[in-house]
Order: sequence, then C-alpha cells, then structure tokens
Amino acid sequence: MAEPVLLISSDPFLGASLEAVARGRLQIARLDPSHRPPAWPATPSTTVVLDVTTRQRDPIHTWVRRHHPGPLVVLLKPGERQPDLPPDPWRVVVARPFRLIELVGLLERSPKPPARTAVPEARVPEAEEEAEEDEEDEGDNGETERQPHLAGTELAPKEGEREPQAPGSGPRSGG
Repeated sequence: MAEPVLLISSDPFLGASLEAVARGRLQIARLDPSHRPPAWPATPSTTVVLDVTTRQRDPIHTWVRRHHPGPLVVLLKPGERQPDLPPDPWRVVVARPFRLIELVGLLERSPKPPARTAVPEARVPEAEEEAEEDEEDEGDNGETERQPHLAGTELAPKEGEREPQAPGSGPRSGG
C-alpha cells in the first residue's frame, strides 16, 4: 500500500519527481503554501513534507502543527541552516542537496509515534547490536542491502528512543 504524503511546496516539479522515483510506493497530495484550506486535508498518519522558503516556514509550520501532530519532514534549501523550530519528536529535517531516492525511502518508512514514557538520551549501540542489525539487513541473495542515508537529517527514532541529531552535510545530487 502506498504511504500517504502531503507535500506543501511551491516547487512545481518536486511532487512529480517524487512520484516518478517512488513508482507507486507514495500517494502524494499537493498543497500550495499560499493556500490554507479550512479543513485539514490529511490524516494523522500522513507524512507532511514542508518545502518552503525560510520566510514562509515559521507561519506554515505553526499552521501545520495546529492541525497535524504526526510525521513532518522539513526540507532545507542549499546552504540553509537548521531552522529554529521548537523541539518535535515527529520532525525530520533534510538538508539539500539530497538524492530523491533517499527522500522516497525516508517517506516510505513513515515514522512511528514517540514513546510516551520518559526515556534516556539516544545511546550508541554496542558492537554486538550493530552486528545483529547488519545480519538483519541481508537481502534474499545474501548480499547486504544498504539502507538509504540522508545526511543532514534528524532520523526518526526507533520506538522508545529519542531522535538523534545529525550533521548538516550530505551527498551531492538532486533535490
């Protein structure tokens, strides 16, 4: 089943590009950032992608969060600094440049709700845990499948963990 995505962007090509790369794995609805419908156009499980200018971001982010407490991906322009937004366990920030296939992969893995209990700060996995994760990533042909990585992102936390902060540089292509 295709993952629902609400794309709030003035970029006329981003939605079509994501759909072409996703090949049916994402169901993308578009919303012009200048238009704010009276009824929120998405379900709580929908991932909202916010791709707007720095000037537009604060008011649109506030509007989105007033209606949508769920997954949110904020796309930054090239060279743009991390936004000064309130802490949000559902938010993932992606810095350009990035590869579209990596953004599609992120959107396909719709973030899970954060744990409601107090949890310690994000921890570094032990070597044994990393080895187990590597074994779990083996494909049908026995080769290790590489998980997409978006440098400049705050990756979605695993259930029971807080989201880690990541550096702001990334692969050099598309976006």
